[in-house]
Amino acid sequence: MRSLLISTYYPPEHGGISHYMASVARALGPARGSCLTNVPAGPGADEADGVHVYRRPRAFATSKLTQALAVATTVGEIMLRERPQAVQLATTTSEGYFGLWLRRWLGLPYVIYAHGNEVEDDAAHTSLLPEGLVSTILGYLAGWRALASQELVATKTCSTWEAAHALQHFHR
Repeated sequence: MRSLLISTYYPPEHGGISHYMASVARALGPARGSCLTNVPAGPGADEADGVHVYRRPRAFATSKLTQALAVATTVGEIMLRERPQAVQLATTTSEGYFGLWLRRWLGLPYVIYAHGNEVEDDAAHTSLLPEGLVSTILGYLAGWRALASQELVATKTCSTWEAAHALQHFHR
């Protein structure tokens, strides 16, 4: 099964999520994966062990019109060239809406890599609010809608999984 990784964190940027997503790309290899990122290329950073990396900053633009045009052309190009059958999202907050869009437009299932800072802090804060208010607030956040409706959540620690699981069931 071919996967498209979508990440706003990717080498040559330094950091845990960047390195983790590069390791996922390497594990998939060129036959099973490609990556979409907004991170510009650095020396020798264009390919992770042969995996095609699409570096398209405009697909992550803050202007809705720019982003919509860039996403449409970029996704069209990737679908024609790579033919992914699933999507893997690096985070819930920056890439979550891509999962929602791609499922709606193309029927692609997606996986979210939930990190402790995204899940545990918000889980703690939402427990202090009335249930109706929490669901209204979180209903507008694409990352949390993505987390609540994904095919799979991947976490590194048990405590992050428990917080993600609690939020996931809270929204269903």
